[in-house]
Amino acid sequence: MQSPLHLISNSPAGLRIREHHKSKHLAGFLALLLIPLFVGCAGIRSENMVPPGASFGAHHNRSVALKVSGGSPGVQWFSVTITPGQFEEAIRLSIENSKLFRQITDQAGADCLMSVNLAYAGSHPGFTMNAWVNATWTLNERATGRAIWTKDVSTQGSATMGDAVMGAHRQCMALERAAKANIESALSSLGQSKLP
Repeated sequence: MQSPLHLISNSPAGLRIREHHKSKHLAGFLALLLIPLFVGCAGIRSENMVPPGASFGAHHNRSVALKVSGGSPGVQWFSVTITPGQFEEAIRLSIENSKLFRQITDQAGADCLMSVNLAYAGSHPGFTMNAWVNATWTLNERATGRAIWTKDVSTQGSATMGDAVMGAHRQCMALERAAKANIESALSSLGQSKLP
């Protein structure tokens, strides 16, 4: 003799309940498979934000100190961004490689202070990852505090499935490309500027 529970489970209502549970489990399984396509990574690297073989024009015969503010912690759920420290290191490497200034030193001994406010650095997940970096760059004479150059720079970077299948890698690549473009735009403008 079949139990009441067995009869219920084989009834039309019972079959619908079982199909519903199967669908929920399948949806959960598919979601777990798709997470790597969209979730962020912890692999932002400063050297990937440095314009290759950069030459930004004029060489300024002054020493400079760097100070980057703003930004946010590097990794959050489903998101990744650039920390101030990572951006500052990329700027430092870019200036050293290009010889844009005579020397990078600490604030106490520098002729100028380059301040960069990293207002936004983030991306939107998707099969094509798009990222944006917005920053305000200012160069001040250290002795007087006078601003002798300033520029607001907004740049975008993208990475497609052709660049990387994993969304985590595409997100990092898009953000690094946006940051690289930001640094190149700002320092190219500075290199073409005649400082007082």
